[in-house]
Amino acid sequence: MSARFGVRLVNENLSLNMSKNVDFRDWYKQLVTKSELIDDYNLPGFYILRPWAFSIWESVQKYMGERFQEIGVKNISLPLFAPFMDKLEERYEDLFPNTYFLTHAGKDPIKHSIAIRPTSESLVYSDFGRWCRSWRDLPFRINHWSNALRWIENPIPFIYSREFLLQEGYSGFTNREESIDEVYKMLDIYNNIYSDLFAIPVLKGRRSEKGKLKGSDFSTSIQIIEPNNGIGIQAASSTHLGQNFSKKFSIYFDNPKSPGEKEYIWLTRYTLSIRSIGALVMTFGDDFGLILPPKLAPIQVVIIPVGLDNCKNEKDKFNLIKNIKLINEKLKESGLRVEMDIREELKGVPIQLEIGLENLISRQIPLNVRFYNEKCILCLDNLAGELKVLLKKIQSDMLKIKTKELNDCIEMCLDWELFISKLERHSILLSPFCGHLKCEESIESMLNSKGINSKLLNIPFEQPKDYFGKKCINPKCKEKVEFFALFGQSIC
Repeated sequence: MSARFGVRLVNENLSLNMSKNVDFRDWYKQLVTKSELIDDYNLPGFYILRPWAFSIWESVQKYMGERFQEIGVKNISLPLFAPFMDKLEERYEDLFPNTYFLTHAGKDPIKHSIAIRPTSESLVYSDFGRWCRSWRDLPFRINHWSNALRWIENPIPFIYSREFLLQEGYSGFTNREESIDEVYKMLDIYNNIYSDLFAIPVLKGRRSEKGKLKGSDFSTSIQIIEPNNGIGIQAASSTHLGQNFSKKFSIYFDNPKSPGEKEYIWLTRYTLSIRSIGALVMTFGDDFGLILPPKLAPIQVVIIPVGLDNCKNEKDKFNLIKNIKLINEKLKESGLRVEMDIREELKGVPIQLEIGLENLISRQIPLNVRFYNEKCILCLDNLAGELKVLLKKIQSDMLKIKTKELNDCIEMCLDWELFISKLERHSILLSPFCGHLKCEESIESMLNSKGINSKLLNIPFEQPKDYFGKKCINPKCKEKVEFFALFGQSIC
């Protein structure tokens, strides 16, 4: 590839008027709106997903759908109204404060209020029992692409909306071993989505007893860290439900080894939402707009005709536009996603070509690379091939650079006073922890009393080699350390 890099001239007249490092939330809200990802709706906390955002979500659906198909996950569609929510018990108690209810049909009150889907769990569990009665029906894997509604006090677009898009997957097995294996298999799929498609490094780990899905055996999660601001985002989860909900909803199968004997099914749940797009914006966005990884960008290359006003006559102008259209068509035929004349830099298109008459003559095409914030020049004679090589390099470099930033931002901390002072500065800390619920609640209470909005994010699978003899980070705790946990700010 014949690329020559140099300093890129950045247009100073962009419409973002807040810096990411000055007011993170205001910067984020401006960016998701002005980059045409969303638009505000008449009802607060609800947002219109514009084509730019929905195209990104469709790429996620396509990628995940292919992976699910490989392992036999089938798609279904479920109603918006969720019955039997009370059967979820402690899970329902957790969801209840944020659940909408249908109370009237026209002027007539409904006798029994119906939950408007905050989750599809009760819908799935109530039907699982009818679908799976024999060991021959298992394993059973279904996925639901849907929307869900929850009342959020302080909504954040994509991250915490009052209505959001998500996928919810559920699997059922005859035994605990296979169901646990499924939990980690799905978590790996989410890990690959973020690393391969989003170019975002993640931390896989187990949720604490406080953080796990209520009523489950255990939960695992994908944690994304925004290093510059020390913000953690739970980007996906995969949960081992065990047999708890099977017993509540009478989901069982005939045991072939003991005819006539019923055995409860082992269940798992795994979910990823449109929060992933919010994580993308927070991870790569800057004060000049979005930066999209090539694999996920709806448009990978934009062609901008330059010098039209400088053409000597209409014939030269006609020939310039004609040749640019031919280049556009050839690039599309090569499989690249290309459009002409999108001038909005905020939208994060990876590569911007600028083509004028002199470029057609010299066969040298200047371009701006959004991620590098630099200009380079490619040869017109093999433009499609060189662009593909460059796009592949951009995708790889985005993941590589963010991985280094992630590794550099995590600090090991063994001392409580240092723990406090670092969390006040929004650090991400790896500290020894006993694993007990009461201890975690005590840590959060002490942090809150000092005005520190940090908590235990997850328990990374990759642990320090030597933690024996270390004391729990909680100075009041006398219990044995079980592992190191990740602590920091969490936006969700």
